[in-house]
Amino acid sequence: MDHERWSQRPGHGPRDRRGLARLAPALLTLALALGACEGGDPFTPEFVPPLDTDGGTSGGGGGDDSTNAQLVVGIWEVTIVTPLVDDILTERTVWEFGADLNCQQTIYSTLGSEGFTQVTRNYCTYLVVNFDIVVLFDDTLQEVTFPFDFAAFDPDRLILDGFEYTRIG
Repeated sequence: MDHERWSQRPGHGPRDRRGLARLAPALLTLALALGACEGGDPFTPEFVPPLDTDGGTSGGGGGDDSTNAQLVVGIWEVTIVTPLVDDILTERTVWEFGADLNCQQTIYSTLGSEGFTQVTRNYCTYLVVNFDIVVLFDDTLQEVTFPFDFAAFDPDRLILDGFEYTRIG
């Protein structure tokens, strides 16, 4: 007992963690109930996250590649404003992912001091593998993998490479 503090007994650490693990189902139920109380279902009917079908051993994104590919099809937009030392850069990026696996990235860049917009278009093809979009750019033949997900399980809010895009078409 001389190696223990008066308020600590052997075995309390792991037992406390097991107790927290027992709270997980209750917390999930509470989150789903709160989502339903806000005037709708906790998940939109168009999108329910895929279940992990391999017994929970993967630790990574699951889901059917064809289902994920269908969810990605559309036109997505994000605008990022970056303050510079003596200027402001505004970049609007639009991704178009077609059902035929062709894609286009259009970047509209505007420097506040110049006042005009430079447009860059990159044509590409893509594949969806789990929760990654693998893009092959036509002009450079460069292959780039972008991780993706959907913000708050909303099929109109795509998180692509860490940036949140909004579906515009």
